[in-house]
Amino acid sequence: MTLPEKQPPAGRAAPADEREYPRDYRRLGADILVTMRPLPRPSLDRECFQSWPGLAQRIGSEPVLPVAALIFHCSRCGSTLLARLLELDPALRVFSEPPALPKFLAAHSAALRRGAAVDELRTFIQAFGLAPKPPERRLIMKLTSRAVAYLPAFRAAFPGTPFVYLFRDPAGVVASLDANPPPFLRDDQRREVAAEFDPHAAEVESLGCTDWLAWYVDRNLRLAWRHRAEFGNAIDYADHNNDYLDFARRFAPTGQMPDPSWVARVLNRHSKNPELAFTGGAKTFAPDWPSAFADAANEAYRLWQGETKKRSPRLRS
Repeated sequence: MTLPEKQPPAGRAAPADEREYPRDYRRLGADILVTMRPLPRPSLDRECFQSWPGLAQRIGSEPVLPVAALIFHCSRCGSTLLARLLELDPALRVFSEPPALPKFLAAHSAALRRGAAVDELRTFIQAFGLAPKPPERRLIMKLTSRAVAYLPAFRAAFPGTPFVYLFRDPAGVVASLDANPPPFLRDDQRREVAAEFDPHAAEVESLGCTDWLAWYVDRNLRLAWRHRAEFGNAIDYADHNNDYLDFARRFAPTGQMPDPSWVARVLNRHSKNPELAFTGGAKTFAPDWPSAFADAANEAYRLWQGETKKRSPRLRS
């Protein structure tokens, strides 16, 4: 199958790299600096740092896109696919796990988990909506799967913003993670990640690789379940085709998606590598994969399945 031409639909907003938004987040002594891209003055061949007070001042005084929705997920459940669908609407500025986000969460991890640094979180997320370009009207961000650990802080920072949680059969999630583990789930990151979801989980360093991945998926599903009232939308990947389109239409300011051929292109291509055709969820484990951690994750998944069946209508803003 040959991919159609790569030009976006007429009126499509500028690609993200042509917009101003946080590209890096770092502490230098007592100072916090945010690297912004693109450069306000392109002739400067160096990074442009924005001080934290300066960034907060800009948020309060300059045009900023409103945060229309935040996407939480359990990993490898089609969240990138949903972000690509949302990108089809030129009025939406969509970010998918921007690299500066995990750096911000890591820098404020302890504070966010005890309910502090809420103002900083709000300012940081809002900064991705700076300098809107026509025809942009709303900002949507797909967060990292680890952001589930900071759900109360996100809700305190954005009390009226719709949240959506995407989840999937744990066998498919773990198989995908096992085939291509993300850097944050490497062995040397276990203690840090476990502390975010369960500070008392001392056993993670002794787990085998697949058990560790199953542990993470289980804790993600369960923590999201504990805060399920915060989600107006919860979508099982098993139902993603129709539900993702419904969600995209609901949050698209234009009120409709682009030409159906563009939508079909997104749904039929590999979300992380659009040059490849999507061949379906081939990765899976046998029913006896691997241990009690898998059983726990499956139990958490069934809780979410029951929750989505109870909700009516299925999608809420």
